[in-house]
Amino acid sequence: MTQAPTRQGDGDVHSTQVSSQGSTARGAHTPGPWWPTDSGVRNSGGYIAHTNSVQRYEGQDERYAREVAERKADKRLIAAAPELLEAALAAKHILEIAATRQDGVQCVYLTSRAGSMLAALPTIRQLDAAIAKATKEPA
Repeated sequence: MTQAPTRQGDGDVHSTQVSSQGSTARGAHTPGPWWPTDSGVRNSGGYIAHTNSVQRYEGQDERYAREVAERKADKRLIAAAPELLEAALAAKHILEIAATRQDGVQCVYLTSRAGSMLAALPTIRQLDAAIAKATKEPA
């Protein structure tokens, strides 16, 4: 369970429990945690994704080193996917609350304590697109 903020009638933000298990909003992916291995990404039940090993050819040491580093970085990113999805859902929820005025109108920009502007609605749309990419079947 993670804490998610909600806006109550008094305008203050309060915490509520949000389950990270079994929600259709999170898709039907294999439950985390996931971790990278030499041959792919797995969880406690088995492999999530396999990766081919990088082929090494004489005279191509630079390419080989670059591809090995890229493959390792890709596996770390894939392994972080369940946590990144949860973080994106939580961030979207927080932004939606923060960007909604008391009268229910959504603000385009939020002002930070330092006075800088945060483009709330474009960021929410970006989070929506990333969440949809992770949870919905392509049309």
